[in-house]
Amino acid sequence: MKRWWVVPVLASLLLAAPSQAWAGEDEWQLGLDLFGSVTTLGGAQGGAGAGIHASYGFAPAWSVVLSTRYRLVAPKTTATGVRLPARHLTGITAGVYFAIDVMRLVPFLHAGLGAYMVYDDVEGVRFSPGAEAGLSFDYALSRRINLGVDVIRVHLLRTDGVFWTPMDFGVRLTYVWF
Repeated sequence: MKRWWVVPVLASLLLAAPSQAWAGEDEWQLGLDLFGSVTTLGGAQGGAGAGIHASYGFAPAWSVVLSTRYRLVAPKTTATGVRLPARHLTGITAGVYFAIDVMRLVPFLHAGLGAYMVYDDVEGVRFSPGAEAGLSFDYALSRRINLGVDVIRVHLLRTDGVFWTPMDFGVRLTYVWF
């Protein structure tokens, strides 16, 4: 299905109860991210990770964000017998969030550029620039606490011509302060 994003967007529009909500203008937020990760380098591998993010709302629907994430991807042997090593990926990304609408359930689109460090026991440590894009849904539990889910796709721009593209599926807990 090429338009996978339609279902979560429609669900958020249909299921969100009208309430007082806050767009985030002139607002600082700090959040914790926990997620599962699937990578595509040499074959699908699963893993998990954690991260933090901080953002500042500079307009009613726009925020700048700085985030860092650590992923550990488990080793795997493919059906053809190729052993894929465990990989560690640490990255820091600067980007923007765009709040699609302001309801109790707030969908966000986000995009950013970052620097990443990949480590495995075969190739050692490598550094790579990259880009990420994602979709998040935050639910306002209160004026200060948001609970959300997100899907983030990272594209590492490696010098050897091989692209590693982890896809993260996670939950996020965000504290809002001013």
